[in-house]
Amino acid sequence: EVFKSEVSLIACPNSLTNGRKKLIDKLLLRIDSLLCAKKNKYVMMNLPEQSLPKISELIPGITSPTIMPLNRKGYVALHSVVAEEVFWDTIEKLKELGATGILVSPIEKMVV
Repeated sequence: EVFKSEVSLIACPNSLTNGRKKLIDKLLLRIDSLLCAKKNKYVMMNLPEQSLPKISELIPGITSPTIMPLNRKGYVALHSVVAEEVFWDTIEKLKELGATGILVSPIEKMVV
């Protein structure tokens, strides 16, 4: 670590009433989406259909995981979001439940 710093957004009370509130809200949404993305990873994997209930419980996603059938009978692809703080523990559990071909991507922005 070379230098520790902090960023603050400061607005005068007038700016919340003179029409600038909408602009400030837009800026806050963009900042929040970056901070949220930084705390999560996007994961994709193949898994046996029979493991789906347990895996969906383990990584429920934002609203729900995305599940797509594969060309191989009895298998599905699942896409979801995993919190960075529990990432490795979650990946190990996914492998134990039969997940294979696990791909992990950073998330650039995440609006929830």
